[in-house]
Amino acid sequence: MGGWEASTAGNAGGGVRWADRPRVVLCASLLAAAAYLGLGVVTDLFFRQYGFFPAPLWPAASLSVAAAMLLGWKAVPGLALGAFLSNLVVFEATWAEAAGIAAGNALGPVLGVRLAQRLGGPLTRLPGLRPVASFALGAVGVHAAVSAGCGAAVLVIAGVVPGDLAVPVFVRWWLSDAGGALVLAPSALLWGLDRGFGAATRGRLAELVLVAAATLAGGMVLFIGTRFDDPANAALPFLLLVPLAWMAMRFLLRDTYTQFSALVLLMVGGTVMGYGPFAAPGIDKPMLYVGVFIVTGALTVLSCGAQANDRRRAERNLRRMVDTLEQTVAERTAALKESEGQLRLVLEDAPVPLFVSSLRTHRLLFVNSRAERLLESSRERLIGVYAPTYWSQPEVRARLIEAVARNGHARDVEAEFRRGEDTLVVLLSAARTVFDGEPAVVLGINDITERKRLEAELQRLAVMDGLTELPNRRHFLERLEAEAERARRYGRPLSVAMVDLDHFKAINDSHGHAAGDAALRGFAELARDALRASDVIGRMGGEEFAIVLPETGLESAVPVMERLRDLVAAHQVRGEGCAFGFTVSAGIAELRPEDDLSRLLSRADRALYAAKRRGRNRVVREGEADEDDPSRSEISCSA
Repeated sequence: MGGWEASTAGNAGGGVRWADRPRVVLCASLLAAAAYLGLGVVTDLFFRQYGFFPAPLWPAASLSVAAAMLLGWKAVPGLALGAFLSNLVVFEATWAEAAGIAAGNALGPVLGVRLAQRLGGPLTRLPGLRPVASFALGAVGVHAAVSAGCGAAVLVIAGVVPGDLAVPVFVRWWLSDAGGALVLAPSALLWGLDRGFGAATRGRLAELVLVAAATLAGGMVLFIGTRFDDPANAALPFLLLVPLAWMAMRFLLRDTYTQFSALVLLMVGGTVMGYGPFAAPGIDKPMLYVGVFIVTGALTVLSCGAQANDRRRAERNLRRMVDTLEQTVAERTAALKESEGQLRLVLEDAPVPLFVSSLRTHRLLFVNSRAERLLESSRERLIGVYAPTYWSQPEVRARLIEAVARNGHARDVEAEFRRGEDTLVVLLSAARTVFDGEPAVVLGINDITERKRLEAELQRLAVMDGLTELPNRRHFLERLEAEAERARRYGRPLSVAMVDLDHFKAINDSHGHAAGDAALRGFAELARDALRASDVIGRMGGEEFAIVLPETGLESAVPVMERLRDLVAAHQVRGEGCAFGFTVSAGIAELRPEDDLSRLLSRADRALYAAKRRGRNRVVREGEADEDDPSRSEISCSA
């Protein structure tokens, strides 16, 4: 059962609902049928004496809505009986026509109310936008649409109304039922929910009386004893919606809608008697204007009042939340003071360095013993220090504080801390708390300085040769690929030299491997000093090296390598108990458009071996090498 039905039909004592008692339902159904018939007859007699037939406003629709809310589907028999008899008496319909129209008059309000109950939820003394909108859609709109649809269809099928007039008949019927439902049903329903004066009314009773009297006086001026000649004056009654909207926003919806209902009754009475702007000459359907005003005004008052009720409910809930929050804060403050000593113990015994700093002053409030050891300073000297002093990157701290303020915590933030002249790399976790009665942030620190140093060393070793500190084979080939791509893109020259230490095996055999290592390191140092910053040298393996010379053609590369060869030949290596020298041989090749790296390195390698064959300690360029020498296969460029 929907919230509306429960709120209107439930038994206050929690026992069996009266709507579940068959005799009570039977009596209520017969009463609804009699009331429906009576309202129909009275309404028709009233409008007929002023020349309106059928009645342009059907107040029995309000009765149907009330019955549907009280009885639900059990209201259908009583409403159907009343509507059937009313159509026989009022409209002089045939039995079949009366039965068809009665079906729509009975089913429409029940279907509409059930839809409103499903969509709107419980209806309270301060109905909000959702229940009000569902009432307007279901109990008024759908109710009137079903009733008007069945009625218009019956009249067309019976031949009473031509088919091309079905739509106009439906519209007038819909306005009649919708207006009838909106005239009395909302007021009765709202008064049934709350019979007293609300706080909004009690606080501004004089204002309510003044605005209501002014609105009613305006209606009386327009619709009692006043005749209008210009049809354009039909817009004047709609100005009365302005004070009504004001009342709906300022006072209880019940009070405002009662004023609206009184105004509508005044308007209907005056219009049917020929008074008011809607009865001006030239307006052939004055009650159509009344119906439009009723629907427009009711929806305006209901929507404004519902929004005001939502605001009042929100304000009431906010006051409750504030009261609850104040009570909670008081309880939490007491609990916080009680547990502050325990918090300090927990922080002190934590297995990681912990800092507590104020979010207001950003000064340190607490440090544990591990934090003292990390910063190599005493607690007395640290407390009160401006916390950002220890941060090497203020922007990282700003982002961390922002994350804590937004989420309440932050984890695994990498930063750099100052410790005297040293810089520590740390991993931070932070959480918001209250310390010494003020908002603060607890910062846990994990010193990862040594780990970061080892990571950097591993990264270096992954691309560098550990003995000579030169790029290893893989890294060199990556650099060569990049330089070759740049030379091809811009059409610039590039040369590659393959260099080999002469008689290196003899050096190891005669002077030992330590001396051989010294020779390799010596060559690397000489090459770094002799080459340009843009040149790239790498160790390809053993005693073999390779050099990239960007922006250097073959002819320009030869003097560079000759100079390096002369420096090596003049160099002496200090071994165990003796000094010795060594020489190098080099082969040079220039990048060609059709080259890949294998071809380029292969030509340089063949030139190197040509230098070896010619006696070593010399530089040979690719044009001087023996291209048919099979002693050296192509070099693979894989890392």
